[in-house]
Amino acid sequence: MSSSTEDKTHFSTPSQPPLTFFSLFQELRDHCYSLALTIPTPIIAWSGASAGNEAEYRSYFLKDDLQNAKEYKATTSSVRALLPNLLRCNSKVAYEAASIFYGRNRFLFLGDWTWETVLSWWEKIGQVDRGFITLLELRIRRPLRAYERPDRERIDDPMSLEPASSRSPYLSRSSDSTADGYIETLNPAIEEFFKLLDDPLPSTRKLSITISLHTYSLPELRLLMGEIYRWDYYNTIDLPNLMEKLREKTYNVEVLWKGFVNRDRFLAEKANLERL
Repeated sequence: MSSSTEDKTHFSTPSQPPLTFFSLFQELRDHCYSLALTIPTPIIAWSGASAGNEAEYRSYFLKDDLQNAKEYKATTSSVRALLPNLLRCNSKVAYEAASIFYGRNRFLFLGDWTWETVLSWWEKIGQVDRGFITLLELRIRRPLRAYERPDRERIDDPMSLEPASSRSPYLSRSSDSTADGYIETLNPAIEEFFKLLDDPLPSTRKLSITISLHTYSLPELRLLMGEIYRWDYYNTIDLPNLMEKLREKTYNVEVLWKGFVNRDRFLAEKANLERL
């Protein structure tokens, strides 16, 4: 008795690569990052009050800012805690996560910040990550001032957070002027900050810088009788003029000024300025 064997052919299916997070389409990955890393309230980039003899006064003066900062930090704590973990995963996750975190959140400066504070923060983020930022808000509470003598020497204001700076080359003054009085002193770090905005960008994003003014304080809005108490909040047009000149030299940057004032009074002041 003989036995026969049947040849059996075994077919094997080609092995499939394992499914990973990167198997998802980019849009789905971005949605996951967005759920984890974005939040409606702003991310506090900096907040605080100055030290020194006037610290108690400044803390009272900035109490609303400091309270807002405390609330915002509590709201965004989970997001700020998660980001470092994602940045340590690998280079691809780090790049994609950073693009969403920096590109879809609003970053806010509160309290006694200076332009050197803003410049330092911008430098530390790094060229690639800061290229993702689209929304930056700077809340101005009190203009920095100095006393300018007829010979153009500037004397520090004892309440100022910074030493008096020389006049920016972008802001002219008549060569025969002998006027003296208090003027706004604009930190040269503003110009350094705008130079960094010209760094090569990893994307074609548009950066929107919002300057938030104290309530009822708009640049060059004249004080009426009985409003001398608002002197601490009064702004000249120097800073808007300087920022506009610097903005014109940068790529894809807009500067917005935000404040509150009676509409009729604002329109009247606007008409007066436009006639100049």
